[in-house]
Amino acid sequence: MSVEQSVDQLRDRHRLLDAIGVENTQGTNEPVGVVSQKAEIRETVDLESPGEYRRPAMSKTTARIDYRHATQAVNDATYAAWNAHDPDAVAAVFAEHAVVREIGNPAVAEGRAAVRARAAALMTAFPDFHLERIELVIDSDRHADRWIMTGTHRGELFGIPATGKRVRIEGATFTRLDAEGLVIEDFHFTDLAGLLSQLTAK
Repeated sequence: MSVEQSVDQLRDRHRLLDAIGVENTQGTNEPVGVVSQKAEIRETVDLESPGEYRRPAMSKTTARIDYRHATQAVNDATYAAWNAHDPDAVAAVFAEHAVVREIGNPAVAEGRAAVRARAAALMTAFPDFHLERIELVIDSDRHADRWIMTGTHRGELFGIPATGKRVRIEGATFTRLDAEGLVIEDFHFTDLAGLLSQLTAK
């Protein structure tokens, strides 16, 4: 192959890399056409504002996201939203077709609007609703967190009118994120028996 042909091939390769948006890293320790980890995973969550969630951006060359970072951001934003009594912010970290289930409760919340309605109902029942995270375990796109909820019963819940009683219950939530870093499934293990016992105690 002549020098001219080699140069032409190299130019054609560079044009192809430019067309698909791959950075030419020649001159660094990486070979031509290899995208650095920094370019592959773009950090878009402002950790200084944990109550404001923005989904991690997707790379031009890969569908992978940093699930550990995304999980921490989603979980922080979730606790901040509940403790700010903001149902819109609670729903914001969920995918449009997310599903929320709760052990012992036949009702299933399907879709972001249903997630918002569920949060609003709980915040109405407990205007001083507070959620404390005890533990968070992350495994790829899935994570589980253990929590304690406290609040004063000021509105109807499960058909029980306001009692004015202070409650404290423990629970855990198992969550799965989608490819865009949004919650696609929540499964709550809530001490509903303990909650009902506290609400109905004489």
